Amino acid sequence: MLDTQRIECGWFGITPAQCKQKGCCHRDSLTPGVPHCYYRIEDAPAGKVAEVEQCTVSNSEKVDCGFSGITPDSCRSQGCCYMHSLSPGTPFCFHKKGTGSGSAPVDPHLTCSATGFNRVDCGFSGITAATCRAKGCCYVHTAVSGAPFCFYKSAPTTTLDVVRSTSKVAWGSNGGSVQAFLGSGQAGPSNAKRLVADVTGVAVLLLIFMAYFGCCKWSHKACLITTEEDQLLYSRVPQETACTRLSPESDAYQEFHRLFLQKWDTTWWPSVAGLDVPPPAILEIFSISAGGQAASYRDEQHMIDLQPGPKEGKRPGNEKRRFHGARITCDFRGTPCTDPRCWVCRIVEHGSFGNDHITGSGIRFSAGSHTAKGQGLSPGNEPPPANLEHFVGVAAGNAVFVADVLLGRPQIVSSHTSAALPAGMHSRIADQTCGVDEIVIYNDAQALPRALILFT
Repeated sequence: MLDTQRIECGWFGITPAQCKQKGCCHRDSLTPGVPHCYYRIEDAPAGKVAEVEQCTVSNSEKVDCGFSGITPDSCRSQGCCYMHSLSPGTPFCFHKKGTGSGSAPVDPHLTCSATGFNRVDCGFSGITAATCRAKGCCYVHTAVSGAPFCFYKSAPTTTLDVVRSTSKVAWGSNGGSVQAFLGSGQAGPSNAKRLVADVTGVAVLLLIFMAYFGCCKWSHKACLITTEEDQLLYSRVPQETACTRLSPESDAYQEFHRLFLQKWDTTWWPSVAGLDVPPPAILEIFSISAGGQAASYRDEQHMIDLQPGPKEGKRPGNEKRRFHGARITCDFRGTPCTDPRCWVCRIVEHGSFGNDHITGSGIRFSAGSHTAKGQGLSPGNEPPPANLEHFVGVAAGNAVFVADVLLGRPQIVSSHTSAALPAGMHSRIADQTCGVDEIVIYNDAQALPRALILFT
């Protein structure tokens, strides 16, 4: 049975034994929000079956019915369906089959190619991507200060259009400017003058392209540099890691994207009473290759395995894939900035998590991606679970690393402690029964960054 066809037969936290006592099926699912205890099709209430059929909609046909951060209860109270999806850009809250509000026919000649101040604002400060697109508009981030993220679609601008536009600036529409300049009654420039105009337009166009590529080759924000301090801040710095922007169609992108969604589960926090907060939309994913750190990591992995005593885990060094949230202050494009407050760039620059001014005492990781997204928030944001909006908002100001972490032989603790690790222990893990998702290591060689996830 598909995840989308499961009909809830129990309640949050029901055990497999309790589920089977009700005559229902119990099977875990990797998709958040899908019931683990569900009816057999032939035993399910007719009304529920009809509802599930109405919510069986392919990802490409789902019409957004909510907004970023909408809860399942709020979505369903609007008469809509709520289902997590592993496909980028697919809404979790969507209209039932045949009831979508749809949209007006869209001119096929209109696109989202407008840049900078050529964009016409279609939203308001803080508008979410989902709300913007629900209005039929485009939502694309830009490094141009003051330019809107949410803007109306427009006809694409071609190179010929730019040349013609430039020529009109030089000569005036229908030769009007030439007439004013020459004081004659000519209808327009001669063929020779037209040639000069076209050459002038092409020259201006080339200057524009040269200025853009010379200024923005490494970072879009470089075009906004106005002071020596800014020039120092966004100058290239030596880095020991290779960052590669992954294509959304690549296997690596899909692997990290799927892992982030699979490990997102806010219902794990006891204080939120089972509230399922949807994850934020992913903007980009970079793979990270840290050569020097990788060598130190492998050496430490070997040392852990050589130590006497029982071994933990199935992989060498008790290796686990975990998450780490960090503050970001720049428009990261693969090259780190030099802002000391930008923890993301400092980690990328050095290829490790072991910067004292970033992590303080110990380096913290989490098993859940939702926990990591609450770390490294920008000032003014309250971390979860106390606040369930800030950490998934557009102003959260953080990013999430995916890392391989060597837990070795962990010390399990049920309360906060700053004491040194006992002899023979390699990490400290919070007892999960306490409702805390935290893993701490004290040797930066025990962690290797694998990917960086940025959000809209």
